[in-house]
Amino acid sequence: MTGLSFLYQIISIVWIFVAARQFKSEDFFYFLFMAMIELTTYFVRNILHSNSNSFAISFSLLILFSLYNKNIFIKYIYLFGVIFIIASCIDWNALTHEKQIYLMAAFQFLFFVIFLKRFIISTILEKKINFFLLLLMFYELTILSKLITLISGSASAYMFFIITTMFEGIIGFIFLYFREDDHRLIMNIS
Repeated sequence: MTGLSFLYQIISIVWIFVAARQFKSEDFFYFLFMAMIELTTYFVRNILHSNSNSFAISFSLLILFSLYNKNIFIKYIYLFGVIFIIASCIDWNALTHEKQIYLMAAFQFLFFVIFLKRFIISTILEKKINFFLLLLMFYELTILSKLITLISGSASAYMFFIITTMFEGIIGFIFLYFREDDHRLIMNIS
């Protein structure tokens, strides 16, 4: 087992526990589908020996729907399940690997924007600084920087990928400790 394969395995396990820890939180589905992305990426890369990002793209669609409006997502979960199956049947491999990464980066950017919007609303309207949302935004920026570095083809991209993946694991451990509704992560500013 290579070092990167072992790292993927550890990160995948961490995110499974993160999803369980965040059960019934506002962004439970985000954590659940991120865990599924980690698991399928590990499986596809290390068991099937493929570079396909098909399931990561399909799960990203589900994350986008669930973050946009959790109540609608839950109400029409079967419809979104059908959308997921259809998206999973699409041959995303018809896109070049680089275009798949661009698409995943676009999803991550949208997730960042949704968290940023929530943070701004929380800060301005509710007069609260939510450090959990800040951490989610930082996590999304970490993923975005990793994807952008991969796209750039930089000589240091592989090393940067490993470092950011380890850093994402550390953030995962923080999410294991703190839940979204933890009052210690919310500071009143009024």
